[in-house]
Amino acid sequence: MALNQEIATEQYQIACDALMDIAQDYETSDETSGVALDAANHLTLQYIDKTIRDINKLNKQYATFISYMESTIGDLENTLIDDALIVPLQKALAKAKKCNTPAPIRKSK
Repeated sequence: MALNQEIATEQYQIACDALMDIAQDYETSDETSGVALDAANHLTLQYIDKTIRDINKLNKQYATFISYMESTIGDLENTLIDDALIVPLQKALAKAKKCNTPAPIRKSK
């Protein structure tokens, strides 16, 4: 079985859940609970950091795609091509621009 994002996420979640179970077990010593909780926090921070880097990379790549498509559509609009042929590109570009808009940041209460 080849590693992919789904498998990696599943294994990460299994590990974090197991660590949290150890940390929250009433028979676990404070020291052991602390070690398990620290490990779960460490894994979570690593996972979040990687996810943020992946999203930033994808956003940058997508912004480059949008810029390229804007230029290409502009070039095509300056030719004798039938406008109806450009419409699907324009619709795809409009949708891409909506997807590349950052989500609003919600403030915690």
